[in-house]
This record gives sequence, structure tokens and C-alpha cells, in this order.
Amino acid sequence: MDITSAAHLEAILADNDASNSVTGSNSIDGSFTDATGVFSIIQNTGNNVIIQDSTIITVTIHQEQ
Repeated sequence: MDITSAAHLEAILADNDASNSVTGSNSIDGSFTDATGVFSIIQNTGNNVIIQDSTIITVTIHQEQ
């Protein structure tokens, strides 16, 4: 079995301006209580930011013989 996965993230951030901007706060307290599985958490409280996220999950299940 041959598995190939790829993520190509190519964001461009240019010529931005932030004047008199106010950034906030964020919290994830308790957000994952009793949670199961795979998580991707992205938080940003800034200005003029590029956030690129990529998750590749490959699951192979074989039946026992």
C-alpha cells in the first residue's frame, strides 16, 4: 500500500495597515471537557495575521484473520 498526502499552503500578506486597532482575548477553558478525537485549535488575537492550518489524518483498518 502506498499513501501520499500533501498540503500546500501559500498565503501572502502584503501592504496591510492597522491603526488604533484593538485586539481581544480568547479562552478555551472547559471547551474540551469529556471530548475525544483529534483537535486542531487555532487562536489569534492580533491584527494583520495569516493563519494557515492543515491536518491530514490517514487511518488504515485491517481485519484480523
